[in-house]
Amino acid sequence: MWNKYSILGASLLLALALASCKPSQPRPESAREVLAWLESAADTLENGDILIRERYDMSNKEWISIYRPDCNIESAYAFLLAWQQTGDKKYLSLARSIFSSIRKFQNPDGSFPFADRKDRHVYTNDNSEVPIFLMRMAEIDKEYSSEYLDVARKGTDFLRDIQNPDGSWRVVDNDSSRTAMFTAHAVAALAMAAGEDTSYRTSVEKGIDFIRTQTLPSGRVRTCCEVSPGTEYWRPPSSDQSICVRGIAMAEYYLPDHPRANDWKELRHNMLAWLNGLLDESGALKNGLGEGINGADLPSLTDNVYTTAFGIEAYAWSWKLDADPEYKKALDGLIEFCDGNLYHSEDPAANGVFRGAYNLEEHNWNSSRLVLNSGNEGGSAMVYSGWANAPLACWLMRFR
Repeated sequence: MWNKYSILGASLLLALALASCKPSQPRPESAREVLAWLESAADTLENGDILIRERYDMSNKEWISIYRPDCNIESAYAFLLAWQQTGDKKYLSLARSIFSSIRKFQNPDGSFPFADRKDRHVYTNDNSEVPIFLMRMAEIDKEYSSEYLDVARKGTDFLRDIQNPDGSWRVVDNDSSRTAMFTAHAVAALAMAAGEDTSYRTSVEKGIDFIRTQTLPSGRVRTCCEVSPGTEYWRPPSSDQSICVRGIAMAEYYLPDHPRANDWKELRHNMLAWLNGLLDESGALKNGLGEGINGADLPSLTDNVYTTAFGIEAYAWSWKLDADPEYKKALDGLIEFCDGNLYHSEDPAANGVFRGAYNLEEHNWNSSRLVLNSGNEGGSAMVYSGWANAPLACWLMRFR
């Protein structure tokens, strides 16, 4: 049986534990600046719905005004955290309004489309992050918790039902590639929701077994583009790695009594050994070691769209599980890097924000060497609401 109280209790314990490992000089104004930007990204539609735009394109000085469920629910969670910490009810109202607008997007099978228009495809990673953040919202807004959990449960049921026989998950409904990263997203969502549900627990176990088959002796997981050359070729190796570490860590945390938990820990430690090699002296995670894995495998860059928030989670969960001071040091370094990496300009749509990528060697936002997809997703010119600004604001608030 799915036990919402086990979800709430476990996550609250994590929050309390993280409070004891704050970086030395937290700056709450960083979170406030990002929250103000997220408010500016909100649109009120003719029907009264409030939705967050996907991103701002600095090169063309224009908003990409599609409304993605994942970006919106991550933003709603950030506003709930802000309400919890400040008591300002405008944040509570924003979060609930966004949720009420986004739940209308849910398909009959429990999935969500990529966006409100143009792209209606169903991605596994987006459909994993939505339930994860809804369950996190339920931890804070107790009055609405049953509504958040109801939508989340439909989403995790969908994930369980589309799992492949080998334990993997597809990338999207028109790309059946089976990769460790997309599998790890689903593993994290199902582990968080599992409780005593044997079908969820079995799905998690099978998912991690698949991830193990995609892990090299070095501890590095095979990236999406190594499995399928046209899949996510713009995503840095640090992203695949961080997401897999987080997924396994969440499985260990939420299913501590699982008979394979020790095996999972061993696998995670092996993965962390490789991820540790990407830690930069600035505290950031480098995109990769420069092995030519893909066009984003650049040790000179750090990626705030695909990696940073997941890197924080990888080390936060690992520190909680193992109490290893090296994981705490890495976590502190990432938070401190984020705290000092906000971009400011005279353009109000690009002020007090996390840009998509940062050049660690040049100490600027030159990401011209980065290979991008046809939609120019990622890179320093893009300022995302979800995946970057909203989740990073959440971590800054937790550590303020």
